[in-house]
Amino acid sequence: GYQRHWDVFLRKIEPISSRVPYLTAPGNHEFWFNFSAYKSRFQMPMYEQYDSMHWSVDVGPLHLVVLNTESVLDTSNLKPEQLQWLARDLAEATNASRRKDVPWIVTSGHRPFYCSDHNKEQCGYFAAWLRLLGEASLTSHHVDLVIQAHEHNMQRSYPLKFSKTTSKSYVNPDAPVYIVSGAAGNREHNSHPGNKTWLAWSSSEIGYSVVEVVGSKDKDITNSLGFSFYRSSDGKVLDHFEIVKT
Repeated sequence: GYQRHWDVFLRKIEPISSRVPYLTAPGNHEFWFNFSAYKSRFQMPMYEQYDSMHWSVDVGPLHLVVLNTESVLDTSNLKPEQLQWLARDLAEATNASRRKDVPWIVTSGHRPFYCSDHNKEQCGYFAAWLRLLGEASLTSHHVDLVIQAHEHNMQRSYPLKFSKTTSKSYVNPDAPVYIVSGAAGNREHNSHPGNKTWLAWSSSEIGYSVVEVVGSKDKDITNSLGFSFYRSSDGKVLDHFEIVKT
């Protein structure tokens, strides 16, 4: 919101951000003044077209799609023009020749399509609205992993399609896996996740996540997408899973 707050925060992270590239997505705390502070400070891929509000980029064998899940009213939303762009982008990413070289598709956005929490607003109708608008596109274009935040905890789903678990295995899943990675800690404290039937694992510990694409030692292919959650206090891995394509 306030410009001075932005400047204080960015100065604090400068020792890291000046050395490690940051890829960002707008969240609900950026919505003040039509996201002007965010837009003026971050230049993501496709900046000239979309003001860093949504964008995509290939990172090695991974196609990363970042969405704007916000509205100017501090509610969840995906604008029609963004949905049209998303459909075009994913259609190009799933082209057979393209996906041979870039086999993994990961999407990300601040507010969750799926979350299991005691917050009926955020994990209820706000999440349902995002699913109504965008889930069909993610599912039909075979997105592998959806990384979300907003809820202050860590959550991992089974492969999910329209609120139903399609498998409890991550080998050749036929639906996206949804992650809530919002456990970095804040003054509001982390919350305890709920107990939805599609929830495979969750934690309220403070920590961070790492995504890693792993290739076969015998063949020049990247057949595994790994996700690990580390506890900040001691670096211990509290959760790890791999999506495997055979």
